[in-house]
Amino acid sequence: MADLLKPVLRLGFLICLLATILLWIFFSGGTTPRDDLVESVLEMRDGFNHQRAGAVLRHCSEDFEESVYSLDASRFRMALVRIFFSQRDPQDQSFLWRAEVSEEDIQVLLEDGAEDASTATVSAVIRFYHQKKPAAGPRWELQIDADALLEEDRHWRFIGASFRTISGRMPF
Repeated sequence: MADLLKPVLRLGFLICLLATILLWIFFSGGTTPRDDLVESVLEMRDGFNHQRAGAVLRHCSEDFEESVYSLDASRFRMALVRIFFSQRDPQDQSFLWRAEVSEEDIQVLLEDGAEDASTATVSAVIRFYHQKKPAAGPRWELQIDADALLEEDRHWRFIGASFRTISGRMPF
């Protein structure tokens, strides 16, 4: 009987250990606030590049305010939709612009530097390239400084931002 009990106890221990690890990963999200915020910026870039205003705006709060161009969430959506529909190649109707930001260029400052922070400041430089002339370099470099809040649903959302031109001109 003792010989049978040892393998059962070992198996039970391994199952409990595995369940504990899986629960920890599931409930902790497996990422840090910095990782989540960087991923939000990268997803916003991808949303722009795929002409999906919703993919950009899902990272902004309902009361989002941008200070330089006076954009609230609704005006930001309208501006994106206007860009997506008006900035097309006349021959093939492809979208003319590509936004780029590298993960290394995204700076995240957490409230008091704490990993359990509920507010953060995020800064990034976004470069806009003409799809048909990428070798020409970026047409517009935009510095974005944004304030983020960890909302009740445990998702980070940007509540405010400023969009400031570093070089070039807004092409759209």
